[in-house]
Amino acid sequence: MIHRSRDAFSAALTGPGGACELVDGRFRHGPRTLADVLRRVGGYGEAVMTVVEGRRYSFREALGRAAGVAGRLKREAGVAKGDRVALVMGNGFGWMTGFLGVASLGAVPVLVNSRGAPDELRHAVESVGCVAVLADAERAALLAQAWPAPDIPVLVLDEAGGASEGPLEIVETDPADPGAVLFTSGTTGRPKGALLSQGALAHGIGMGELLGAMNDACRAAESGAAQGDKSINSPTIIGGPLFHLGGVNPFLRCLWSGVPTLLNGRWNAEVIIDMIARDGVSRIAMVPTMYWDLLRSDRAGQGALDGVKVISSGAAPILPDLVAALVEAIPGVLLSNTYGSTETSGYVASIMGSEFLAHQDACGHILPTTQVRLLTDDGADAVTGEPGEICVRGPCVMDGYISDDESEAFHEGWFRTGDVGVMDDGGRLRIVDRKKNMIISGGENIYCAEVERVLSEHPDVREVLAFGLPDARLGERLAVAVLPKPGSALGEDDVKAQARARLAIYKVPRDVILATETLPRTASGKIDRGAVIAWAKGKL
Repeated sequence: MIHRSRDAFSAALTGPGGACELVDGRFRHGPRTLADVLRRVGGYGEAVMTVVEGRRYSFREALGRAAGVAGRLKREAGVAKGDRVALVMGNGFGWMTGFLGVASLGAVPVLVNSRGAPDELRHAVESVGCVAVLADAERAALLAQAWPAPDIPVLVLDEAGGASEGPLEIVETDPADPGAVLFTSGTTGRPKGALLSQGALAHGIGMGELLGAMNDACRAAESGAAQGDKSINSPTIIGGPLFHLGGVNPFLRCLWSGVPTLLNGRWNAEVIIDMIARDGVSRIAMVPTMYWDLLRSDRAGQGALDGVKVISSGAAPILPDLVAALVEAIPGVLLSNTYGSTETSGYVASIMGSEFLAHQDACGHILPTTQVRLLTDDGADAVTGEPGEICVRGPCVMDGYISDDESEAFHEGWFRTGDVGVMDDGGRLRIVDRKKNMIISGGENIYCAEVERVLSEHPDVREVLAFGLPDARLGERLAVAVLPKPGSALGEDDVKAQARARLAIYKVPRDVILATETLPRTASGKIDRGAVIAWAKGKL
């Protein structure tokens, strides 16, 4: 059975004459490619594009510096349309101008995890065939540790993205052309590059605007808010990394709509609360961990969040305790939850308002233009109430993984998410399990296979199993059970040091349980994950 949108708010908005009208499955007033976005940006002139740690940058300045980036890429690396260029930079104006400069050439920005260890950075760049790297000084130094003699140019940009070179030339692209590569951790133990087309990224902009309009329509219907009292054009805080869908999606949507983005170099709840109050932020979209941090600030109880009208959550389950705390702290706020993935440009299902409060375990109704099937292990369509793997089809779905066997990623044209879900009789999707051994900690995806691969390379590790444990703030925290080799003096600090040297900091296990005998096995000889986790919990 194919599940499609049946939400009343989206139906009104996407119908003929609606604010987000769909024609032949595409948004009538939305972009088709990143080139469309760049041309639109040119019309915003001196308006504020972004505020980074208190410094304001205009759209005009962004395009000028993007032209400088594009010029360097052509002169120093010969970058042309279709080439892949890695962005290895922290959040900031430099990252933004780097992205715009690459996109203006019709080239493909490769969004590398800037929090990665040196080996991770090099592998990401090499695994997708980049012809050049744009890096800030800090990441360039890290990359050099693992790649002292790179065979492609590494161009270092300052925090402002380099010099301005005047008018930005824009290479025309087609919706089917490659748009960007984002990394999603794989069960093989190495992150995989997901290729999103120009059309997928552009359609995602329309989906972001639609979700915002749906939130406002729901809020107006349920709270009696005035028709003009909308949050869709609120300045947008990007609290997470720009290399995530949760960063690049709002960045692109704000470019298209001319709405300022607000960034801070590092996550700081006090600074974010100041942004909300100072810049009139009326909608925020973050991961649950960030909301806990905001609520635990002394400022939250002083009315600093009262201007927030809409709160969106995603990337990790939002627990009932957090929902109750948000409702109590911000009277009249509308809460919404969204489900998606990197491979689907972040959009599959959403639920909001009173329906969400009544069904907090659901991730929502299928969104317009997206189709979902739930497949059982034997390949049949699951019936209502029966679990099945969530498979997705639509214009936001990736083209595929780069340099990877596609046989397991797609089923007859449907992307297999690896998540197991159930559809209820109200058309709401609920996640019940993950086929992939992955945990979501503070909104970050951590694949157990990757952590296990790195830790198993320590000379004193004989066996290792990574898993997640419930955590009030993070949702889940990473733990590992480790069997040292006989005679070794391996300790908890040694295990964490091995992870810290090879992986991003959020992939370092918070709990290390050392075993004294072989980890429990199944009848087939594999490590019994369930038995190990039960044993490990008993040791904590």
